[in-house]
Order: sequence, then structure tokens, then C-alpha cells
Amino acid sequence: APGSDSFTAAYSGEVNYAASTSAALPVAIETAPVTVVITSSPSKVDVNGSPLVTATVTGPDGPVNGGTLAFADSRGYVAPASCAAGAVSNGATTCQLSSITSMSGDTVTATYSGTFLYASGTGTASLTPGQFATSVAVVTTSPELVVGTTGSVSATLNSGTLGGTVAFSDTAGLIAGCGHVAVTAGQGATASATCVLAAPASVGSDTITASYGGDANDAAV
Repeated sequence: APGSDSFTAAYSGEVNYAASTSAALPVAIETAPVTVVITSSPSKVDVNGSPLVTATVTGPDGPVNGGTLAFADSRGYVAPASCAAGAVSNGATTCQLSSITSMSGDTVTATYSGTFLYASGTGTASLTPGQFATSVAVVTTSPELVVGTTGSVSATLNSGTLGGTVAFSDTAGLIAGCGHVAVTAGQGATASATCVLAAPASVGSDTITASYGGDANDAAV
């Protein structure tokens, strides 16, 4: 245990030499230093994702057991109730972050409490979210449009984004009035954009595609 101690050496003496004891030598006993390393799973953090961060505590003789780790971050994604004092077992403990809502970087800190054998310590890691991978599905109000009657087509995005626009095209090119249709939020994790189609003048077939331009958090597709 840390603290202080002193050592002496005593000579027993013999026929020709007298017994003697040395002066005390003070010795300070200190706790062992530790290294705290933070990793994230997944290693690539997406906006809208909830990464699991792991803090590993290592001493001179390997992984540390005992003590606690307290997590904190710069943007408020750490839930204090579940990450304030995680017990260290086999040198590590984890913290589940809440959903990342911004592309702005975050700095996570893990502070080790220390024990009677090991010193306290702190580790930090930077999380830089990447754009969310967006997908787009095109749905029409009806697979068949009637000559002389308008219709509509919608693009549904999986990311639940609140920004950006969708461009609708057909076999002739960009559809008039639908080159920059604003995305609106939907229920759950979806969002959509709708294009009103002009009434067809004759029978036939057409193919409609939708392209999302992306925004600060979501990738174009």
C-alpha cells in the first residue's frame, strides 16, 4: 500500500567486531501509474448513431482491476446516470452515448478513480461523426396515371433528415417544378419529398428517379 517506510541494517558482531545498526533509510511507497485509453465502437461514428465507448486502464503489470471510471464529454452525449462511476473489471468499462445529432466533433474524457495500489488517471478521445448514409425510395400515388389527370410521386428517405432537397427526373430529364423539392420530416426515422406530376397527354410509360442533394448531416444519394 502507498505510504512511507524506513529500513535499517543490523550487524550482529563477532569476537573482533562490535555489533552495530545503521541509520534508518526512509523510503516512499507510491501507487503505480496507469494509462487510460478510450476507443469507440463502431470506430466510424455516424450522425444519428449511438456509439459505445470503452475505457481501458492499464498499469505496469497489465490490465487493472478495481476502482471506477467516470465518463464526460464536451457536447452532452454522455448520460450521467449510467456513465458516472462504471466499475473497472479486467481493465475496462463501457459507456453508451446517446444519439449523435451533429457533425460537430465531440471530446470524450474518462477519469479513473485509482485504488490503494494504482494512481488515478485520465484519458481523452475525439469523436468526429461522418455523414449518415442515406437511401431513397420512390413511391407513386398510383402505378398508373390517367390521361388528362395529374398525379404525384414521393421520395422517402431513411435518415429522418430535416434538411436538403430532392430532384425528380424522368426519361426526358428534370421534371418541371420538381428540381429542388424541400425534404419534410416524417414519422420515426423517415422523411420525404413530393413532386406533383403534370397530367399526361397520351398513353405510354415513363421512368422516374429521385436524387437527394444531402445536407450537413446526411450524404447525397
